[in-house]
Amino acid sequence: MTSIPASQFPQIMERIVRGVESEPMPDAMGEMVDIFHEGVFENFVRMEDSEHVPWPDFSDNYPRPNHELMIDPADEYSLLSAAAGRSGGSTEIEDRAFEAGVGNEDHPGAALHNFGGIIGGFCAGAIMPAREYLYANDESLDGMADVLADKVTAIVADAVNRPVT
Repeated sequence: MTSIPASQFPQIMERIVRGVESEPMPDAMGEMVDIFHEGVFENFVRMEDSEHVPWPDFSDNYPRPNHELMIDPADEYSLLSAAAGRSGGSTEIEDRAFEAGVGNEDHPGAALHNFGGIIGGFCAGAIMPAREYLYANDESLDGMADVLADKVTAIVADAVNRPVT
């Protein structure tokens, strides 16, 4: 265990705060994106929304209730594959943030599946109930918190172990 002389404590605390506020974390963000995508995959497998409510059935006038193109995990072009970061989704990783999603340009039903609505095109008028999938579930949030805790622990260790000048 490292002991810190009281006279050095303010400088070390300043290092810690500065490090946490400004340290680039693209590797941590990359790990967090992977955890998020795995969680989205699990959301599809569980077929439940962010409140743990099972997805509703499709409406009676929806022509393809088991729409394989949307949720087949073996299909690399399915909405599931895109949402889980495998293909066709969008992911941006920055130093201290990430964005992950599925654009309607790649998967026209992405937003409709997540939020619900009236379908157009070949099955105009059919109602697609909201079947929320694009959210960070509890396990994902815990995993992402662990990644951040590890990063902050490393920042603290560096601040404490570096000589004070």
